[in-house]
Amino acid sequence: MTELGPPRLSQEFLDYHAVGMVKHLQKAGFLAYLVGGCVRDLLSGHVPKDFDISTNALPQEVRRFLSYAFIIGRRFRLVLVKREDKQYEVATFRREPKENEFPEGIPFGDNIFGTPEQDAFRRDFTCNALFYDPISNEVIDYVNGQKDIEDHVIRMIGDPKVRLVEDPIRILRALRFAHKLHFRIEPTLRHHICELSDNLALSVLPRRREEFMKLLRLHDPAATFREGFDLNLWSKIAPELHKVYEKDEHVDLFEEKLRRLDSRLVDPSDTALLSGTLVLGWLRASSHSSSDDLIKTSDLHQNERLQNLAKDQLGLHNWELGRIVKALSLQRLLSSPDEFQKRGQRRRNAVIFSEAFPLAVDLAHIDAVLDPETLDYWDAQLSLANEQILSAPPPKPQRHGSQQHRSRRKAPSRRAKMPPRPKPR
Repeated sequence: MTELGPPRLSQEFLDYHAVGMVKHLQKAGFLAYLVGGCVRDLLSGHVPKDFDISTNALPQEVRRFLSYAFIIGRRFRLVLVKREDKQYEVATFRREPKENEFPEGIPFGDNIFGTPEQDAFRRDFTCNALFYDPISNEVIDYVNGQKDIEDHVIRMIGDPKVRLVEDPIRILRALRFAHKLHFRIEPTLRHHICELSDNLALSVLPRRREEFMKLLRLHDPAATFREGFDLNLWSKIAPELHKVYEKDEHVDLFEEKLRRLDSRLVDPSDTALLSGTLVLGWLRASSHSSSDDLIKTSDLHQNERLQNLAKDQLGLHNWELGRIVKALSLQRLLSSPDEFQKRGQRRRNAVIFSEAFPLAVDLAHIDAVLDPETLDYWDAQLSLANEQILSAPPPKPQRHGSQQHRSRRKAPSRRAKMPPRPKPR
């Protein structure tokens, strides 16, 4: 284990609840540290997005000592702890199985727990394998990760050739971390990434989709996608993107859209805007059209190449692609506010209250196809629509047996309501 002086780490970036959980587990007699990406970000000067905790307490023990804790997962069980509007993952230290430890294979649902050192060597890159004790202000480093962070290097733990074959998604993770942190990929790792890029096609599409979305959330996704081409990644998993970079005279049309994404991305979870921007850039580059031309309807509907890119290569869902196509189809209408004003109120409302309208306005900004005055007009329409939606009264709950349904029931006869006649004496 590498021992250095107190870490140069900004205490104000620490999460109050995460530190409190570490302190609570330590008071109960367990080892407990902050781990992974939050430690990496704290040491490299970034504000962490999530705070994960590692401990030697078993999942059921974590649940016993921390309130609002729930055990999740089937194969690898960990604890999800809720504090206010945040969630924290608390995982028990794990290790790799020993040789011949399970001759018949690891039993399903089995969790092989270990020590902090064993847990560190299971992780992918040295910068992600650091533990931090916020109580003693100490970094626990078994893999020389602190030095790699200081040197701005992405380095694989163990043999890169073995680890990349073991999980090819690590290729995309190395690319993402390098551009997120402004680090360089260590030369040996870079060599094996190029050599083993074919293995990316063996990874499952949902995991590749997740990495694509994370690449698009970076501050400069254009530079990231260009290096992905330099590493020969897109020819294996996204041939349509590879064709864009092969024809270098049109790649600027693609990268121009990616550079503008950051200015419109308010909600990082908006996968339609993320993927819509990439699709827009691809359409511009593949059709060799500048932003002076409106998107052609023929480029959107019955476009087999677009379907392949979106569904088979990026892993988009049908609803996402449908929303993107509808948004881009509105571009011609957005270019003519006067024509929109001539429509009746009902037809105008059908446009501005449609699900695709906000995305259409965002993509119009990213595409820069409309003049500033026209964009301001549609921004105003979007703001007005949002105000009306927020001010609208909530819908009344549907009561069981509505008035309309009751009116269909046969009314009782008048005679049935009359009191019975008295019997004669």
